[in-house]
This record gives sequence, structure tokens and C-alpha cells, in this order.
Amino acid sequence: MNNWLNKVFSTFNSFNSILYLGCKLIDIFSSYIVFYNVDCSSNESKISHCKKLDKIILEFLSDLRMFVIISDMSIKNNVASFISHIHFFNNLLKKTLHYAINIISTEAKLFAIRCGISQVVQIQLVLDIIVITDAINIAKKIFDPSIYLHQQQVIAILKDLRVFFNKHEDNTIEFWNCLNDK
Repeated sequence: MNNWLNKVFSTFNSFNSILYLGCKLIDIFSSYIVFYNVDCSSNESKISHCKKLDKIILEFLSDLRMFVIISDMSIKNNVASFISHIHFFNNLLKKTLHYAINIISTEAKLFAIRCGISQVVQIQLVLDIIVITDAINIAKKIFDPSIYLHQQQVIAILKDLRVFFNKHEDNTIEFWNCLNDK
């Protein structure tokens, strides 16, 4: 009998230390993780959200320690395309484009966010990360301790963010919902 099938992989192990109560990033660094969602039911809330996002982008243009990640994903004919743009001080620092087949949108969106975050946290001078995505509800799953299908992506993101938050006490990450008129 092949015993390797009976092992629990660490990313799906509910006893993984990253998933312990009190050890989760959302517990330790809760004031450094912010989600900005938009209420699409009214035009006023959409306009207000866009003005706040514009203000953040204007701040970004003058802040040498702020990096913006814009991630997006689409699926057409069973082929997922996910892209991450990393901007620094009004310059496109890196553009990453990936393709995959037979993948569901949740996994593709998590992967796009993961790519951007893992590239930015390696930069020494980064203090603030702004993630702009149309997948804000999926981004919130990064900090969900329950076990689910895409946990391998989530744990990779959490490991990168743990390193990022431990670099400097003022490091922050913000997730901004971009309006998607689809």
C-alpha cells in the first residue's frame, strides 16, 4: 500500500501554526490590514469611493514608500488570464501576466493577488501596500481561518505578509475595491 496518500499536507492541516487562534495575521496586525469596499447600490457611494481612491493615488504619487498593486483576472474559453501591475512613484515597476486552463475564478484571483504581494514584499523600502482589485471578497478570504479549497494560495500570501509586517512596525496593506461595471 502506498502510504504517501495518507499524509496531511501542511497547507491543508488545520493545526498549521499560521492558522492557530492568536497567531493569525488578522489577530496580530489587525490595525495594519484595511479593506475598502464600495456599496454599488447608490451613485453617491460609488462617487465617494472613487474620490477616496483618487486621493490615495495622489498620495501615492508623492510617497516613495508606497507601492500599488493592481490585479485583475478574466476567463474566456476556459483560459484564465491574470495580471498584476506593480506601481511605484508614478512608474510601472513590474507587470506580470499568467495564463492557466481549467481553473476557477476564485483561485485565479487569489493567484493574481498573491503574485503582486509576493513581489512587493521583497522590496526593502516598501512601507505601504495598496492592492486595487475587483475581487475584494476574495481578498478577505486571505484572512479567513477556515479550511477551504484555495488554502494553499492563502498560506503563501500569509507567509509573505508575515515577513512584510515583521520588517517594520508601521507597515500596512490596504485592499481597495475597484468598481466593476460588468
